[in-house]
Amino acid sequence: MAEIYHVLGLHLHQPPGNMPDVLRGAQHEAIGIIHAYDRIARYAHRYPDTARLDVGMSGILLDQLEAAVRGARS
Repeated sequence: MAEIYHVLGLHLHQPPGNMPDVLRGAQHEAIGIIHAYDRIARYAHRYPDTARLDVGMSGILLDQLEAAVRGARS
């Protein structure tokens, strides 16, 4: 029997300027959003031989996440 492969594809995006508003909002909501992004990478690393994952992130989301990390370190 032939092997069957499936790739889970995700595209993540936040509208420009949305991340600071989200992070200034309710603490539990901001933590939930950050954990949702983090969970993708954690599970991909936990099961490297089980499945392949294709994740696309918009440039604006990456910029906003980078700015949020820089702000958290300040």
